[in-house]
Amino acid sequence: PGLTSEPASEECYACPLGTITNSSKEDPCVPCPAGTSLNQSSTDLSDCQACAPGQFAPAGSEQCFDCPAGKAFSGIGTEFADCLDCSVGHYAAAGSTECTACPAATKLEVGVGSSADDCIACQPGRYAPEGSDDCSDCPAGKYAETPGASEEACLDCAPGLTSEP
Repeated sequence: PGLTSEPASEECYACPLGTITNSSKEDPCVPCPAGTSLNQSSTDLSDCQACAPGQFAPAGSEQCFDCPAGKAFSGIGTEFADCLDCSVGHYAAAGSTECTACPAATKLEVGVGSSADDCIACQPGRYAPEGSDDCSDCPAGKYAETPGASEEACLDCAPGLTSEP
């Protein structure tokens, strides 16, 4: 089982991984459907294993592939293009089913983060809500010793003092 041959052949051969051996003379090696993989010889299409969410596999794959870091897919993909870039201010580890927002007072450009460690802290005097791609300056006449989540983190300067944005 698991072997096939060409017509009038002297020997049998195994179909490549990712395919099943079929009794059909026209197409002896049938690829597993997209979104599945097979890493052993088989004659049964039910042996093709479904990929996990956050992974993809073209038809005839011997393994499933994780969506790369900075991309995610909630379903089972059939090609790399199914893995979608995280939006600005969000990150995803390889094989993720969803993107996660960077914490408040941090920023992140689109599609470049794999963990919260990739989110860059805002500088003092600046703020950013959760999931931001940039930090905003406190307005003139306000300051912040530590970065905050919103403009409310910016404090009024003392009477007679001012600040520049």
